[in-house]
Amino acid sequence: MLSHDGRNLAAALQTIRDIGDAQAVQDAGHDAFSAASLAVECRDDLFKLVFSRHGVLRPLSQAELSDGAPRYLLWIAALRVLNEPRTSLHPQLLRRWA
Repeated sequence: MLSHDGRNLAAALQTIRDIGDAQAVQDAGHDAFSAASLAVECRDDLFKLVFSRHGVLRPLSQAELSDGAPRYLLWIAALRVLNEPRTSLHPQLLRRWA
């Protein structure tokens, strides 16, 4: 379950990957961070988001990003963990999911 403050965002994204929606997570990473890659690392049973970008000398953690990027990923995670994300959406919004 995604916490209200997003402190377990990395774990939520990894869960989404584990249940077979890895492409959605990867697409969200590309949408939020052009020319960058998003990875989830697990160390000592703790999950951590890692962002890499060409030209940046080292990977960046979630704490080093602006507020908007993790917030976008939180929305993606929240929407993807819904059992039926297309239920009750307006028909115009369904086109975005197609």
